[in-house]
Amino acid sequence: HFLRCRSGNSGIPLLTIGTCTRRKKSQVSELIKRGIPDEFRPLVWQLYTGAHDSPLKNAYHKYLKETSPFERAIRRDVSRTYPKHDFFKEKGAGGQTSLYNVMKAYSLHDREVGYCQGSGFIVGLLLMQMNEVDAFAVLVQLMNEYRLRELYKPCMSELGVRMHQLDSLLAEHLPDLYTHFVAQAFAPSLYASAWFLTLFATAFTLPMATRVMDLFIAEGMDFILRLSLAILTQFAPRLIQMDMESMIFFLQQTESTEWEDHGRILFETATALKLNQRKLKKLRNEYLTVRSQERGEQIELRRLRTENGLLMQRLARMEEDNNYLASQLVDCNLQRAQLAEEVIRLRGSVASMYARESTATLASASEPSTVSALTASASTAPASSSALPDKVPSITGVNGVSATSPDSNASQLGDMC
Repeated sequence: HFLRCRSGNSGIPLLTIGTCTRRKKSQVSELIKRGIPDEFRPLVWQLYTGAHDSPLKNAYHKYLKETSPFERAIRRDVSRTYPKHDFFKEKGAGGQTSLYNVMKAYSLHDREVGYCQGSGFIVGLLLMQMNEVDAFAVLVQLMNEYRLRELYKPCMSELGVRMHQLDSLLAEHLPDLYTHFVAQAFAPSLYASAWFLTLFATAFTLPMATRVMDLFIAEGMDFILRLSLAILTQFAPRLIQMDMESMIFFLQQTESTEWEDHGRILFETATALKLNQRKLKKLRNEYLTVRSQERGEQIELRRLRTENGLLMQRLARMEEDNNYLASQLVDCNLQRAQLAEEVIRLRGSVASMYARESTATLASASEPSTVSALTASASTAPASSSALPDKVPSITGVNGVSATSPDSNASQLGDMC
């Protein structure tokens, strides 16, 4: 057995897997497929992933002293991770504390990924085998070397690649089931996303999930793809008879004993499946090309939506301005009509005023002429009286008698008598 080497007198397993994996990785992988003894599993996982001498172990405690923006989300999800397991079910106990610490440390170590809910089940599985520091080191290796972090990135492009590959393999290997899925609009993302994000930890019992981790460490993400196809192959006759709701319930059932009953067959089928790496690469490029085009279209769509939103805002403002101006126009027309009436009234008032002023002017103008005439008459009256005696003799009276003074007339009348 490749774990038989021991270190001198210490009795601690002295594994040379660190160098062996570089020289004879396929041989070690075959040995792992046969099974890892429970007592050696923690060390094998560390050595095979390259985490045994990770310098990040020294940074772990530094991360714990820092503050993560994901602390609240992590604390909320801790109690939901393996809630039935004795190590994690007690609130605030060692298991939940360790789980919280490792996920917090990783969220600070990889700020692009931060925290993803599915990663908690993987961390929990590691903590069942090793301490916090070692679990953190293995987690970092799984994220980087096994491309798990690509699944957890906000864009989740790697998850989309795997779903596309699974869908294509399903069409190739199980055409009848594929046709049924298409008819039911049952996309891989509806049932297989959790398989990849948690490495089946939410679907299998702990012994099976641990075995999945063994094989994942040995073969990488392709094993998860093959195991997914093996499950669909095993249960295809039953799935074809189900509707969408029943299929979702069946494929997402948690810790079902039925899965465990078929565990050996599932692992054997998954191990025996051979995938064409060239085809998988082609499918990857195909998906990424379409995704890139869609992203470009989405960017253009977002730009157009943004522009449309701005135009709608401008239109709304213009409508408000138009309504305001229309209201102002109505007010102006009303004021104009009122002003026109006021002008007519004022014109009438002005005309009346002018008429009164004209009458008054004429009256005042005629009064001085009369006074002047009277004054002139009064001033000329004495002069006329004084002139009368001179003119009296020349005035002829009645019956040829000249008008004379009273005295002369009297004397004349006396003579005549």
